[in-house]
Amino acid sequence: MEFDELWRNQGLECNGSIDSDSTLLESLRDVLNCGFAVPVVRDNTLSVKRLYAEATPTQIFTKSNMTSSPVITYSLPKDDDVDEVVVNFTSPKTYKTETVYCHLDSDGSKRITNYPESDNQERLDAWGVTGKDHAVALGMRRLRYLRNTRVTYEIKTELNGLNCEFNDLVGLVLDENLSNITGRIISIKGLTVTTDMELPANILDGVIYISRKDGSYGEYTFSRAGNHSLVLDSDPGIIWDDEFGVSLEYPLFAIGELQLCWVTAVKPEGNNRCSLSLINYSEEIFKDDIMEKKQ
Repeated sequence: MEFDELWRNQGLECNGSIDSDSTLLESLRDVLNCGFAVPVVRDNTLSVKRLYAEATPTQIFTKSNMTSSPVITYSLPKDDDVDEVVVNFTSPKTYKTETVYCHLDSDGSKRITNYPESDNQERLDAWGVTGKDHAVALGMRRLRYLRNTRVTYEIKTELNGLNCEFNDLVGLVLDENLSNITGRIISIKGLTVTTDMELPANILDGVIYISRKDGSYGEYTFSRAGNHSLVLDSDPGIIWDDEFGVSLEYPLFAIGELQLCWVTAVKPEGNNRCSLSLINYSEEIFKDDIMEKKQ
């Protein structure tokens, strides 16, 4: 029921029959696919995860909480890349399978045909989808995903990486951007925070990300108060603990460019390490989604 109101406002429906040849997990995947969502395991329970635009990162990773430099892989366009997604859906008039072919023009605009134009296809069986617009939205999201997610990141962290789940949105603040600043907060007094790293003279104001005890991050606007001190626009809600810097990690901070990524895999490594596989976020993926109806 978590997304029921959203799906109804978008006019999304799932209409189909399930027979005994389908497992519960297969059926769940098919049903959730109609709502641009996937099943995930959360706290040992099946739950729902969906990708959507303007999400906020659940975790941020910097050199302060990664155990080694990330491995970054760029996938360059190739001649045999998928450039046509073929979507099969059920006609609400004939109850027979109909097909739409999804393409992207040279200017990045969607183009839909009733006939194939390429041998570099990916097929998508949209079980439960009974509307052409719905089928097109699914096909275009898949095609834009394939076209716009070409950078992968392999990072290694301590156990805080286990707070991430498949399809979580996370942020990376990378050293390759020399204007990025990361470090630790060594004091919080009201709205004033003190950093262990000296702030460059050109940093007068901006956005700072500060970690909480549970590993999540808060986003705040700041103004400079000194070489090591900033004044925040709101209370970070962190009660200072005498164990910070002793048995507890100091709160971490990051100022600079945030590279947004989706988590594609979380892999524990031994008793105190884990690795994460990430793929770059792109808002282009959602360009052809069905929007919520005006109320």
